[in-house]
Amino acid sequence: MADPRNFDEFYDGERSFVIGGQTFHWRPLHWREWGELLDADAARQEAEKKDREKKIAVLVKKGIEEFEAEDQVDAQDTTVDAFNRLVDRCTVYLEPSEIQSFKDVVGDTSKTISYAMIAEVLRWLQGVQTPDRPTETPTGSSSGLGTSGVTSPAV
Repeated sequence: MADPRNFDEFYDGERSFVIGGQTFHWRPLHWREWGELLDADAARQEAEKKDREKKIAVLVKKGIEEFEAEDQVDAQDTTVDAFNRLVDRCTVYLEPSEIQSFKDVVGDTSKTISYAMIAEVLRWLQGVQTPDRPTETPTGSSSGLGTSGVTSPAV
């Protein structure tokens, strides 16, 4: 009889990554914490969307063209704010004892850490929480002939 699969070893692999020359460790989230995180993120995005729409509507009522109102509202959200939100989202996955060090490293202006790097770290951290599942939505295939333009005869 075969040994049963040991799910306690599900996250038994390497749980570290390097950014800014420093090594950090991610922690597996409890399923409820993971679900609450996803739910909270979806709720936050929906609230931000509604808040943006309200701000635009107020400006339009004041006589500002809608496209100009959108530009004004979008300019209020700075790149630094977006970067800080991204860093905060990454810290959810880190060992608690390493959170401040992570913030210090990514905030260190002597290190060349880009917004794209932090976004990729977040994508990776989310992906390792769900092994064997794609971290990005697969692209759809188009109907019709393939790239060669050749069809196979019916059998």
